[in-house]
Amino acid sequence: MLLIYAQKCLTEASSQKNQFRNELEESIKLMDDHERFEFYKWCRVKYYYLYPDVLEEAFQDIFRAVKFTA
Repeated sequence: MLLIYAQKCLTEASSQKNQFRNELEESIKLMDDHERFEFYKWCRVKYYYLYPDVLEEAFQDIFRAVKFTA
């Protein structure tokens, strides 16, 4: 439920970088590990082209934990 709410809030905030960053950080704080990872995957697909720096900073723990393979 929190995941769906966070997705909606982030979509509404996506037009302004600072507001996007704030919503993203607040949402991440409230999620457990599983929700956070699902949220990360959704954010990466939907917003990486807009705010790669914001996503990398906000999800830095996940970037360290996940090893991407070619």
